[in-house]
Amino acid sequence: METTETVDFGDDLIITDETIEYFRTHPKEAREAFFTDFTLFVAVFHWYMERQQWIFRDFHREIGAKLTEYVTGENEKQNLYIGVSPRAGKSKLCIYFIAWCYGINPKSNFLYTSYSDELCNKHSKLIRAIVQSDLFVTIFGCKLDPATTSSALWKMTAGGEFRSISLLGSITGFGAGTFADEFGGAIVIDDFMKADDYRYKTKKQNVIEIFENTLRSRKNRPAKDPTIIIAQRLAKDDLIDYIKEKYPDEWEFYVIPAYDEETGKSFWEERYPAAMLRQMKEENPFLYYSQYQQAPIAMGGGVIKHEWWQYYRDMEDTRYRRIFITADTACKTKEWNDYTAIGVFGLTIGNKLRLLDMVHAKMEMPELQSTLLAIWEKWKQGIGNCRCNEILIEDKASGMQLIQQIRRIGGLPIRAVKPEKDKLSRVYDVIPQIAAGNVELPENENNKISREFLAESDAFSSDDSHEHDDMIDMMVYAIDNAYTRRGYF
Repeated sequence: METTETVDFGDDLIITDETIEYFRTHPKEAREAFFTDFTLFVAVFHWYMERQQWIFRDFHREIGAKLTEYVTGENEKQNLYIGVSPRAGKSKLCIYFIAWCYGINPKSNFLYTSYSDELCNKHSKLIRAIVQSDLFVTIFGCKLDPATTSSALWKMTAGGEFRSISLLGSITGFGAGTFADEFGGAIVIDDFMKADDYRYKTKKQNVIEIFENTLRSRKNRPAKDPTIIIAQRLAKDDLIDYIKEKYPDEWEFYVIPAYDEETGKSFWEERYPAAMLRQMKEENPFLYYSQYQQAPIAMGGGVIKHEWWQYYRDMEDTRYRRIFITADTACKTKEWNDYTAIGVFGLTIGNKLRLLDMVHAKMEMPELQSTLLAIWEKWKQGIGNCRCNEILIEDKASGMQLIQQIRRIGGLPIRAVKPEKDKLSRVYDVIPQIAAGNVELPENENNKISREFLAESDAFSSDDSHEHDDMIDMMVYAIDNAYTRRGYF
């Protein structure tokens, strides 16, 4: 083989050991090929480092082309956000992109950050391994400074530096980019927030404050060096939403939805079948629109959408598989204490969960005990041939006391439940059942029980700013009990 044009990679850039050997023995041609083709660099070094072919999807090439624009100076905006679904290869592309940039300009300075030190250290080591590999050194003629061994900070002998630190770390004391005219590095943010953190307003605000007060000042050429964010969207009020509102003219927003609503096609059918994405849209719209479509829906005043709740007309119009009671208890009556919520639920043979009855009030222990016993007497015969067979009570302070007293009386099928997750996590775990229309309230919105329950449900918030959530707890226990039956949370 005499020139790189004679190397046939095929449409999918299939790399072989022969390819590697050719590039090793023809470094000049290899450099010329890599300088103009980032995807070729990915294909070659992925095979070389991991002995695996990188099978390129169209969106991989699109991301590669967009990143290349920021190296060649063809970018229209200073900064870039790439929004793409989880587990689509975005972090690996970031790793190869930074290594590629050191091949093009070993004087580059990169500041790489993510939501955790563990990820930062892991990805820093992967980038460093590429840069100090025999193939990289042979082709590009640049080396890692042997005096730098830290995964958090390492240098090139030509002068470039790489700093890796989590968003919560101390990012001061390092500048990204160079003072030269050509591309010389960037701030790269790879997933700015852990997926579960979108539920917490304070954590989202912390990320925004770090970006605004620290990261934006870390560029050697503030008006020219880019910041590149590659991440999935997590919430309507996340960092990307903030940037769109405050700096729309400085940023390019390049979004790759997982599902094309017009054509009905998935961006990656083999990994994310279109049918699976359509089902996700119905069952968990929060997840679908944020992490997969990169267009989060607003949470509004609450987490649970009003329109998700369904209604039934007649509780005796169908057969039931199970009837049971759940209770979220409190035993003090002062205004600042929570209410007790006791609900009777029926799971129909059609797999719909119905709230059949409810008591919601502030009660001290004697009344709480008598109320629970009264509900049991009312519902123990159940409906039709389906008897009430279980009473679930959270095993906390007042609930523990109630459980002990009821067990002394005997004859009631009490089961203590001990949640292992926080309240908000438990709510999000059951949202798919609510969003799918599987949970039904009595009659309509004007029904006394439905009206009271809906008021609390609509007010339930992700930042814990709501006043009460006892009926929500009662409902969460019921949904989990009806649809999982694997023990509690």
